[in-house]
Amino acid sequence: MEIFFVRHGQSSANVTGHWQGHGDSQLSDAGREQTAALAERLKDEHFDLVVSSDLSRAADTARALGREVELDKRFREVDVGAWEGLTRPEVMERFPENVLDLRAGKPVKIGGGESWDEMHARASEALDSLIARLDEHGRAIVFTHGGVIAGLFAGFIEARDQVMGPLGRVDNTGVSAVHVSDQGRRISRFNDSAHRGPMGHYAREALEAGASITRLLVGEPAKSTGAAALMERYASAESIAAEAGRTVESEGVFAPPATGTRTDLMTVKGRVFLVAYAATRRA
Repeated sequence: MEIFFVRHGQSSANVTGHWQGHGDSQLSDAGREQTAALAERLKDEHFDLVVSSDLSRAADTARALGREVELDKRFREVDVGAWEGLTRPEVMERFPENVLDLRAGKPVKIGGGESWDEMHARASEALDSLIARLDEHGRAIVFTHGGVIAGLFAGFIEARDQVMGPLGRVDNTGVSAVHVSDQGRRISRFNDSAHRGPMGHYAREALEAGASITRLLVGEPAKSTGAAALMERYASAESIAAEAGRTVESEGVFAPPATGTRTDLMTVKGRVFLVAYAATRRA
């Protein structure tokens, strides 16, 4: 079976930079445009179940598909307690010890609300309940939040103990998916926002800031074609795309990147590839 996960469209709190956990921030105008593009992309996809967090930014994104939506509050974002509605500088000023403990990987409740482990536990429970309802060929889609997706997918590669998310941030309306079988759970895509353009928001932002491309992950990890030639640092997305078009022979599939990288999907000549890049400036 295959289960898709979609982060909600841009919310008003995303625009203003305020923390939103269990708060019910509405979709922004741009968020509604993103959900419309997502709905167009998924219009011909079959899903046996469409499930969403009960928070409106996720539920409204799900409803854009025009299908029956089940609400499950277990797929809510992490509860950030007293951080709700504050900006990051305000949180650092008012709750410095809480922030430092979190950065150190301590199992503390965010703003007195919920710890990451508590959020992971309820989201994992919700996922297990969903899997139990599907047969081996079933397909479902879950509309949820960035923290939930990052936590679940880090769990799929047994990397939840890493302080920084090993797979990076998730774009608004970014699509991720996992195959579930007797052999386990295998990530098939992560943060695919091709309906919003050829490159994910965070990859574009990092490249513009001078980040360096570390590799293009293609094919099976042991059989990647042309990957070694792509270890060099490139100055722009265009040069990466040109090199990919020359060297890649197989369809792009997911391969977990090393810790400390960020990942985004890139469309090259009508095909999709996963790019890993280091979020640091070039020398």
